[in-house]
Amino acid sequence: MEQAFALRRHFLPSEPDDERSLSRAIWLDKHQFEREERAVMSAISRLFSH
Repeated sequence: MEQAFALRRHFLPSEPDDERSLSRAIWLDKHQFEREERAVMSAISRLFSH
């Protein structure tokens, strides 16, 4: 649970520690991780395709 509060402070610093803000922060963290993962996979793919 403490990790959810840390994520909320990182992604939504002006929001309260309510259920909605914590859920949004967790979703944003997951979404950011997935975007970064796709970017790395794309870069590796381009590296090996040349």
